[in-house]
Amino acid sequence: EAGAVLSRSVRSLTTRLCDPTIEKSDSSPYVIMTEGAVLGKVQSSSSAAATVLPWLVQIGLNQACAEAAGFSVSCLLSIVEVAKPQTLQPVLPQLIGSLLMSMS
Repeated sequence: EAGAVLSRSVRSLTTRLCDPTIEKSDSSPYVIMTEGAVLGKVQSSSSAAATVLPWLVQIGLNQACAEAAGFSVSCLLSIVEVAKPQTLQPVLPQLIGSLLMSMS
Protein backbone atom coordinates (compact mmCIF):
# COMPACT_ATOMS: atom_id res chain seq x y z
CA GLU A 1 0.00 0.00 0.00
CA ALA A 2 2.84 2.42 0.79
CA GLY A 3 4.37 1.66 -2.60
CA ALA A 4 1.10 2.53 -4.35
CA VAL A 5 0.91 5.85 -2.50
CA LEU A 6 4.52 6.64 -3.45
CA SER A 7 3.80 5.71 -7.06
CA ARG A 8 0.77 8.03 -7.25
CA SER A 9 2.72 10.87 -5.62
CA VAL A 10 5.69 10.56 -7.97
CA ARG A 11 3.40 10.31 -11.01
CA SER A 12 1.45 13.39 -9.91
CA LEU A 13 4.61 15.41 -9.26
CA THR A 14 6.18 14.38 -12.56
CA THR A 15 3.03 15.28 -14.46
CA ARG A 16 2.83 18.70 -12.79
CA LEU A 17 6.49 19.38 -13.58
CA CYS A 18 5.92 18.52 -17.25
CA ASP A 19 2.71 20.56 -17.56
CA PRO A 20 3.37 23.89 -19.34
CA THR A 21 0.02 25.43 -18.40
CA ILE A 22 -0.15 28.13 -15.78
CA GLU A 23 -2.44 27.36 -12.86
CA LYS A 24 -4.22 30.15 -11.06
CA SER A 25 -3.64 30.30 -7.35
CA ASP A 26 -6.75 29.90 -5.18
CA SER A 27 -5.34 32.25 -2.56
CA SER A 28 -4.83 35.11 -5.00
CA PRO A 29 -7.04 35.08 -8.12
CA TYR A 30 -5.58 38.37 -9.35
CA VAL A 31 -2.01 37.23 -9.85
CA ILE A 32 -0.53 38.76 -12.98
CA MET A 33 1.99 36.58 -14.77
CA THR A 34 4.73 38.42 -16.60
CA GLU A 35 5.84 37.24 -20.01
CA GLY A 36 9.14 36.09 -18.50
CA ALA A 37 7.37 33.98 -15.88
CA VAL A 38 5.19 32.31 -18.51
CA LEU A 39 8.21 31.65 -20.74
CA GLY A 40 10.12 30.27 -17.75
CA LYS A 41 7.28 27.87 -16.92
CA VAL A 42 7.15 26.63 -20.52
CA GLN A 43 10.93 26.15 -20.65
CA SER A 44 11.12 24.39 -17.31
CA SER A 45 8.25 22.05 -18.21
CA SER A 46 9.91 21.24 -21.53
CA SER A 47 13.20 20.53 -19.75
CA ALA A 48 11.48 18.27 -17.22
CA ALA A 49 9.68 16.33 -19.95
CA ALA A 50 12.84 16.06 -22.05
CA THR A 51 14.62 14.57 -19.04
CA VAL A 52 11.91 12.19 -17.85
CA LEU A 53 10.52 10.85 -21.14
CA PRO A 54 13.68 9.14 -22.45
CA TRP A 55 14.33 7.56 -19.05
CA LEU A 56 10.80 6.21 -18.75
CA VAL A 57 10.86 4.87 -22.32
CA GLN A 58 14.30 3.25 -22.16
CA ILE A 59 14.47 2.06 -18.55
CA GLY A 60 11.03 2.31 -16.97
CA LEU A 61 9.16 0.24 -19.51
CA ASN A 62 11.83 -2.51 -19.46
CA GLN A 63 11.48 -3.31 -15.76
CA ALA A 64 10.99 -6.95 -14.80
CA CYS A 65 8.57 -5.97 -12.02
CA ALA A 66 5.03 -5.61 -13.41
CA GLU A 67 4.15 -2.83 -10.96
CA ALA A 68 7.17 -0.73 -12.00
CA ALA A 69 6.40 -1.19 -15.69
CA GLY A 70 2.76 -0.30 -15.03
CA PHE A 71 3.83 2.84 -13.19
CA SER A 72 6.01 3.80 -16.16
CA VAL A 73 3.14 3.33 -18.61
CA SER A 74 0.72 5.39 -16.51
CA CYS A 75 3.32 8.11 -15.97
CA LEU A 76 4.11 8.24 -19.70
CA LEU A 77 0.44 8.51 -20.59
CA SER A 78 -0.13 11.35 -18.12
CA ILE A 79 2.92 13.23 -19.42
CA VAL A 80 1.84 12.75 -23.05
CA GLU A 81 -1.55 14.30 -22.18
CA VAL A 82 -0.02 17.53 -20.84
CA ALA A 83 3.28 17.96 -22.71
CA LYS A 84 3.71 20.14 -25.77
CA PRO A 85 4.08 18.32 -29.12
CA GLN A 86 7.53 19.85 -29.66
CA THR A 87 8.69 18.23 -26.43
CA LEU A 88 7.39 14.80 -27.47
CA GLN A 89 8.82 14.87 -30.99
CA PRO A 90 12.40 13.67 -30.20
CA VAL A 91 11.21 10.57 -28.31
CA LEU A 92 8.05 9.88 -30.31
CA PRO A 93 9.36 6.93 -32.39
CA GLN A 94 10.69 5.15 -29.29
CA LEU A 95 7.62 6.09 -27.28
CA ILE A 96 5.13 4.67 -29.77
CA GLY A 97 7.12 1.47 -30.23
CA SER A 98 7.59 0.95 -26.51
CA LEU A 99 3.93 1.62 -25.68
CA LEU A 100 2.81 -0.82 -28.36
CA MET A 101 5.20 -3.46 -27.01
CA SER A 102 3.98 -2.89 -23.46
CA MET A 103 0.39 -3.53 -24.55
CA SER A 104 1.27 -7.02 -25.78
